[in-house]
Amino acid sequence: MTAPPQPAYRSSAESLFKALASAPSAANEAFVDRIATALRAQTKRTATAAEKRAWRNSLTALAGDLMDAGLHQVEVLVEYPMPH
Repeated sequence: MTAPPQPAYRSSAESLFKALASAPSAANEAFVDRIATALRAQTKRTATAAEKRAWRNSLTALAGDLMDAGLHQVEVLVEYPMPH
């Protein structure tokens, strides 16, 4: 039996916000690297420049929006593999 697919990153919106807000530029780059590494380990493919740019440009805003909406504990899944 195979294990269910796992996202490259999984946490609460609050944890994501805190991780990215602590040092926005440096934290964001480290986070992008973390997702890319997890994606490669799980899928055996390298993240494209466009994927990395999308993560870099959107995840901080997404986390902030979720926090502003009071959704601190909502679960955030980044690069969750969808069934075919």
